[in-house]
Amino acid sequence: MVRSIVGLLEAVGHDRRGPGGMDEVLRSRDRSANSNVAPPHGLTLWRVSYGTETTP
Repeated sequence: MVRSIVGLLEAVGHDRRGPGGMDEVLRSRDRSANSNVAPPHGLTLWRVSYGTETTP
């Protein structure tokens, strides 16, 4: 799921897909609607933030 979201956001950021691209994929409720999947390596969670509290 994370790889699909990251790949889609990257495509929107690089103008390979319009800003409505995320909405289209989410509304379709079909993961195959997103052809932009991030590679399975290199994704790192840097921080989690809940309100004003930040955990490194």
